[in-house]
Amino acid sequence: MDRVESARSARDHEEGGSDMMGYGHAAMGAAGFLALTSSSSLALGIAPQPLPVVAAGALLTAGAALLPDLDHHDGTIARSVPAVRILGVTLVPSPTQAMAARIERASGGHRHLTHSLVGIGAATAAAAGLTLLHLPASWAAALANRAGWVLSPEQIGRGRGVDVGVVLAAALLTAFAAKALRMTKMAGNDVGAVLMRTWVGPWVAGALVGVYTGVFLDTNRFVLLPAVVALGTFIHCLGDTLTTQGVAWLQPWHGPAPASVYAAAGRRIPSPGAAGSPKTRPARARAVFTRAAARAVSRCWPPNGYIRLPILGTAGSRREHVLNIALVSYSMWLLAHEAFALWVPGATAYVI
Repeated sequence: MDRVESARSARDHEEGGSDMMGYGHAAMGAAGFLALTSSSSLALGIAPQPLPVVAAGALLTAGAALLPDLDHHDGTIARSVPAVRILGVTLVPSPTQAMAARIERASGGHRHLTHSLVGIGAATAAAAGLTLLHLPASWAAALANRAGWVLSPEQIGRGRGVDVGVVLAAALLTAFAAKALRMTKMAGNDVGAVLMRTWVGPWVAGALVGVYTGVFLDTNRFVLLPAVVALGTFIHCLGDTLTTQGVAWLQPWHGPAPASVYAAAGRRIPSPGAAGSPKTRPARARAVFTRAAARAVSRCWPPNGYIRLPILGTAGSRREHVLNIALVSYSMWLLAHEAFALWVPGATAYVI
């Protein structure tokens, strides 16, 4: 049995493993935001928000939950803008794929720095920096008048102006979310459905949501954007922790558990001279750990240092699909609850 588990651990962790799929990350991100901001009794309701903020935030968090996979040259974000090819010849390489490949090299490979507390902090700091890009209402009105649109400053963002950084970030996150949530597979022959089935569709949707979020949405830009990015990237890493691959949360450090844990579990000790002689190490380990506890710890903290609680198994497993169905159903219920609360305020006491 030990040999079987050792082989499985080696295959999953030392040769690459498998992380959560893009759809699952996006669904988990949206559900996480809704759970925190919905007023439903099925939600945590830590920071209740009005329906427009709840809906927009859920969509943006779904997109932000894909950001750690910027280090994957073939991930959802990398494939969001295709290359230009004619007769099998690439004329213009995919800019998003090239960007992802560079980030993959710079961060040390897939599931390294971007999948860590350092990566979460860097993404959140970048989002906070984008909130500083702001166009005052008077400037925006002057630009609109030059373009032939007669607008007063009070008509632009209710006098607040345009949150340029929020517009750009929301457009990107929405486009990523639309692709991950398979909105590009919309049925129908109307213009919107046909457009969404092309690679341009998610970007058009992103532009619309970006303008709405950065101009019309009544919320604090200094809070919303960093919050959805921090939550989304954290949820991504949490999702990967639930797979066989795991996540090295403390990258660039990803050391193994103490050697005594592997000794008590009867498994290979990663550092032969790290904790005393080979004869005393197992004896001391058995005095500290029971074999069952040590095996549990060593399974969740393998020698490569990636922490995991593999209740979902590998990517695309049946368990992950079941979780995705539950997350989408939960999110739809919370959105429906918020819509019902807006339209029939007096009846919310009868709806969970």
